[in-house]
Amino acid sequence: MYTKLTPTEFNNDYDLHDWQYVGGVLQATFRGKTYRAAAELILKIADAAEKVEHHPDIDLRYPGWVQVRIVTHEVSAVTTRDTDLAATISDLASPFVGP
Repeated sequence: MYTKLTPTEFNNDYDLHDWQYVGGVLQATFRGKTYRAAAELILKIADAAEKVEHHPDIDLRYPGWVQVRIVTHEVSAVTTRDTDLAATISDLASPFVGP
């Protein structure tokens, strides 16, 4: 079982600068160096999500914006499962994001 997190707990206890707790989900936006780099990032996120069987919502927008939203659907809340995946996604994003 995963621990549910409030927005205050997330903001105080987690060092995930790319992420915000918004509307009951964790959300981050990354800008790819190119549109193709953004698409490649999505594939990396999909691979990581498959490994942990926890799947975020992902949007790709021109010119290379990737928006990711994560929530633990089983409990309809943000949990430590989400923060773990958020940290992984932030690590994956660093080689793909631009200025």
